[in-house]
Amino acid sequence: MLGDPQNQSFLTHAAPSVRRSATSSFPSVASGLRTVVLLAAIALMSTAAQAQDVVGDWTGVLNAGGAQLSLSLHITKAANGSLHATLDSLDQGAMGIPVQSVTVKGAKLALDIPAVHGSYEGTVGADGDSIHGTLTQVLSLPLDFKRAEAKPAPTAAAPSPIDGAWLGSLDAGAIKLRVAFHLHNMSDGLHATMDVTVHGVEGQEEAKKSCCKTKFGLVSCRAAR
Repeated sequence: MLGDPQNQSFLTHAAPSVRRSATSSFPSVASGLRTVVLLAAIALMSTAAQAQDVVGDWTGVLNAGGAQLSLSLHITKAANGSLHATLDSLDQGAMGIPVQSVTVKGAKLALDIPAVHGSYEGTVGADGDSIHGTLTQVLSLPLDFKRAEAKPAPTAAAPSPIDGAWLGSLDAGAIKLRVAFHLHNMSDGLHATMDVTVHGVEGQEEAKKSCCKTKFGLVSCRAAR
């Protein structure tokens, strides 16, 4: 009954108990929030670490019908955190094929390679040293990469008998080319640069191209004035 002293005594003693229960729940809620924030931070750090894992040089072999093509993938990270890449097809002498976009989501790697009308999708291994995936052009073919061993930067070595500048010319009708090779012996073998001066028809401005070439083939060529 409402006026029963025993009932009043029960309510009087129950109220502090309820307040203590409500108060004691706050640390539990705060602890839960800290746990959620910590897990989110760990997830973000794991994603960032995974993105960093793909930076470097990778090698793979593409089985295209009866032919095997050795490929090298080079992924770099810019100061702003964006990823960039180039692809080398060593057996075809195609070096520095540009990769338009590099996307990493978790362990998934995606490359867009419009220069060869292709794309690549792969999964980075848990060890960070392998990528298992597929290269798609006209057909989809399996292509796995392994991280290449880091090599020290080449240093100058004792000059070889052919070190130095070598000059030549090529007459191709209306166009005449002056060619200069500059050879330098390095710790990993012979390196060379090539300068080409092009003479066109009368009145046409002369242009010069500086080409960089290593023992792996032509790397780049840029025009200069």
